[in-house]
Amino acid sequence: MKKIERKLLLAEAEAWMREGLIDETLFARLEARYAEETAVPSSDWRSAVFFSIGALLVGLGLSALVIAKLKDIHPSVAFAVSSLALALCVGAWWAGRRRGISSWAFWEPLGIFWGVAAVMGAVLAVSPLISNTSRDPIFLKWVLMLLPVLYATRSLTAGVAFFIGLVTWVCRCENMHFPYSFLYWVLIVLGLPMIWMMAREPSAGVRRYVLQWGAMLTATIALGVTLVKITPGLWIIVYGGAFTVLLLAGLLFETDGRNIWQTPMRSLGGAGLAVLNFILIFRWPWRDIGWYRNRQEIASFWTPSMFDYALAVLLPLAALVLIVFVWRHLAAVRSAAERVWCRVSMLVWGLTPIMLAIAYYIVMVSYPNSWDWYTYGLPSSLICTVQLVLMGLTTIASGLACRKLLLVSLGTAMVAAAICGKIFADEYNLWTRGVVFTVCGVLLFAANGAASWFLKRAKRRADA
Repeated sequence: MKKIERKLLLAEAEAWMREGLIDETLFARLEARYAEETAVPSSDWRSAVFFSIGALLVGLGLSALVIAKLKDIHPSVAFAVSSLALALCVGAWWAGRRRGISSWAFWEPLGIFWGVAAVMGAVLAVSPLISNTSRDPIFLKWVLMLLPVLYATRSLTAGVAFFIGLVTWVCRCENMHFPYSFLYWVLIVLGLPMIWMMAREPSAGVRRYVLQWGAMLTATIALGVTLVKITPGLWIIVYGGAFTVLLLAGLLFETDGRNIWQTPMRSLGGAGLAVLNFILIFRWPWRDIGWYRNRQEIASFWTPSMFDYALAVLLPLAALVLIVFVWRHLAAVRSAAERVWCRVSMLVWGLTPIMLAIAYYIVMVSYPNSWDWYTYGLPSSLICTVQLVLMGLTTIASGLACRKLLLVSLGTAMVAAAICGKIFADEYNLWTRGVVFTVCGVLLFAANGAASWFLKRAKRRADA
């Protein structure tokens, strides 16, 4: 139950007690049950924002002053300045822990200033190594120094900066795939325990969702950067498997989320699968891909290419394993109709990596053929079109069964996008396109109208 809902419930209960609808004993029990949850220390957003901006400005100002005089400072003085800044942050952290301070308005500015102080310390410590090359280790050292700041203060800014810093570093090193691609995934694992800890902390509030979204969005970007990409088009299977794993993991673990914001794995995985299938309904993504289009001699790059091939195999296998667990998890759904359609929808979405692998295989084996019908990937694009339509139809059915209008709207939009996309992809005249767009618009209105009527009717029957 949300915080505002608990407050409204207690206010209504107090009014009921004054009107004599409930006695003082029942009100005391309600207050004891829900006041405990409302007693969680709330974050003073206004103070936290202004204190954080102030800490950021002070830290950046001090860092700029020191870096400006970097060549004129004696190494011992530089070490003393950096140590003093870090000592102040550690002292503030120790005092806050000893006094039991839990306000976000204290820990967030401390994390920001601590991170900036860590930047200054790293720059001063490696000042002889400063260069303009992409191999410069200073940036990575700063990112790694954010880890103790994140775990000590649980600062949202430090956490987001850590994940963004990692993906920025790996993008700078994209021409050196191995072992940097593997090192990125090792380093990002170091920050995952904090996400788990904040997810179990009641006072984390919106911060845990921001940190989860930041980690997953940056990891999605880094996935494409860290791929060696020797075999063109292998990213299709990798991204399809990754988004499917996210979606199924969200269905399995994000049971308390009520909206898109509170279910980052489910939302990002579902949106990624829908967008990926929509892109692949066209012919141009299927051109010049497959084994016969290898960009390099695979024997010379066998070790780096293993990363791509391992992901292309392990991610779809992980999706198949998660399908089994989600299937058993959906057995707890009370209504038989909801259970059936949720399982059907889950199967259609969960088997997307297998369908993409089949489409990729068709392009690979048909490349030696000189037919344009194969060269431009028509069979593979049709497979993805059918898959996108099935995903939309099962989403509509599960939305109607679960009485969720948002799912009905999203499913209808997916079907309409698949139809309109194929119309744009092929050579049709303007009159045909106009008719198709009109029919899709009418169907969209009709589907949402029918869904609204069905849900209202089901609600009236349930109330009766």
